[in-house]
Amino acid sequence: MTSEPKIRIYLNTSAKMSRGKAAAHAVHAALTAFDIHPGHPVVVLGAKPQDIEQMRTVIRDAGRTELEPGTLTAGTDYSPFVRDDCEREDRTFHEEPGEWTCDHGCGVIDRDSPITAPIDPYERVRRILDNTRGHPVEEQAAEIVERLGL
Repeated sequence: MTSEPKIRIYLNTSAKMSRGKAAAHAVHAALTAFDIHPGHPVVVLGAKPQDIEQMRTVIRDAGRTELEPGTLTAGTDYSPFVRDDCEREDRTFHEEPGEWTCDHGCGVIDRDSPITAPIDPYERVRRILDNTRGHPVEEQAAEIVERLGL
């Protein structure tokens, strides 16, 4: 019996968190596994299938366990957090040396942290390639790099 490579994400079962919080932290864990650090909150929300279909990325289930093959399960829509978001929602934005905080739960974002510091796009691609070696996506990642001429 051959086992298919898979990414396993483990959630702390003794931490009291909502399904949305657990899903968001699962996303952070998956991104970090491939050395992708967005440096901002991940928000997991419910949406109607027709709305998900319009998103930048859509995920369909392979149908190996609970769902029929091809079932639409998720989508991503990136919207960068900006200072105006807090001000528009009557929330206070605090700027202190080296950190930003927002009263609505964004927490502290350290601008100089290696996690949130801007990464050169070529360096990010190199890191992604390094982290995909031996994974089924390695060939796809290499093809993307070739197409981009990097």
